[in-house]
Amino acid sequence: MGKLGMFFAGLALTLVMAVQAAPAASLQVIFQHYRFNAPPNPVLVAQPSADMLLLKYSNVKGRHYVAFTKEPELDPACKWVTLLNQFNQPELLSEACQAVRKSFSATFKAHPSLPFKLGQQPGFYAFSSAGNTFLFSPLATGGALKIDTDFLTDQQLKQLLAH
Repeated sequence: MGKLGMFFAGLALTLVMAVQAAPAASLQVIFQHYRFNAPPNPVLVAQPSADMLLLKYSNVKGRHYVAFTKEPELDPACKWVTLLNQFNQPELLSEACQAVRKSFSATFKAHPSLPFKLGQQPGFYAFSSAGNTFLFSPLATGGALKIDTDFLTDQQLKQLLAH
């Protein structure tokens, strides 16, 4: 194995240490102080940056993944917590947040089969776009935690959030 292969093998081993096996056929993942029950047996676990964790469940490029990312604020005048908490009541949003909501809504739609708000406090807000599911939760420190997946079912998403 070359130096680059050894580097990636060491990196993968280091990253796997952040993912711990949990009982009941799930994988306990801790990201940004949140605990998740991910499906077991990913074929790849990667953390390209401190603000992203990727679990791949297929060798097909760009398919069957669950990605956890910490997203920065969308706009200094419109915090994630305000946008998400009042998303379905746009008349309560400031002018700046209404503009952000309009731009955000051009890409993300309310998820067709999940409740808008999932999980316990602070809760995750469910959206879909181009066949993928996105869950957003505002962070107390600013920004939002985003979960992005292209293959988990509604039941698996609910299980992911159960802790």
